[in-house]
Amino acid sequence: MSTSKILLVLVILTFQSINLFSQIATTFHQSFTINEDIPLIVIDLDYPVQVEEWAGNTILVETSVQLSNTSKQLLDYYIRDGRYKVEQKDYTAAIEYGHKKMARKAIYTQNGPCKETVLVKIYTPSDKTINVINSTAMVE
Repeated sequence: MSTSKILLVLVILTFQSINLFSQIATTFHQSFTINEDIPLIVIDLDYPVQVEEWAGNTILVETSVQLSNTSKQLLDYYIRDGRYKVEQKDYTAAIEYGHKKMARKAIYTQNGPCKETVLVKIYTPSDKTINVINSTAMVE
């Protein structure tokens, strides 16, 4: 095998290994039906949240996750495990939305720490009162 062919194979392998551990991102949606008679929505999330009103009569949750220095398989694992899942709890006078209760430790890979960027957008009916607690909120 000539030197140029060996060099070409090494270059291709290098670029493929870089792609295995790069920046991975995904967005997924959840929707929830709500009781029309309940006026208050409480949002208690572990990640930054952006709340927007819309004309719909359901709650739509859009979660965007971006991980660096990792693989898609690791991101898929955390999604399956419920790290980013939003859950609904119904009370007499309110509905609460929060993340699955679990330890959310920093993510580390064989290449070192992984930067995790998460933004949760919640679209709520315009006739509800919104109370955001325990998260970085941007209400529009």
